[in-house]
Amino acid sequence: MIFICLIFLFFAIGAFILNSERKQSPKRKIYISGPMTGYAYNNFFSFDDAEKRILNEIKNINIVNPCDLSNKTESIIDNPSYEDYLREDFRALIDCDAVLLLDGWKESSGCNKEFTVANYLKIPCFETFEELKK
Repeated sequence: MIFICLIFLFFAIGAFILNSERKQSPKRKIYISGPMTGYAYNNFFSFDDAEKRILNEIKNINIVNPCDLSNKTESIIDNPSYEDYLREDFRALIDCDAVLLLDGWKESSGCNKEFTVANYLKIPCFETFEELKK
């Protein structure tokens, strides 16, 4: 009988520990949307700067940086098309909690498509870092 009580106690403590770990707030995902086409180095510096700022100032966050997605697409597909890049971007975007729109996004057809998808899925979009932080 004592043995059964010890086993029950062991599992109860384990369940308590697992449940308390789950109660910690999950990391939110932020997608960075910005223009690439026509910019030097595809504007990667702006994306990287935004990523660093977010990670430095907002805790418990994951960043989805399309520059990383571009590199992933190029490692999988030889000579990827514009649509190949968009497919990978959209796959990542739909799992995000918010979108940070970089300067120049309104003039970018890709950013406008990402903005439309985000709005359709009710993913909030922010044009400034200050708005995002709130």
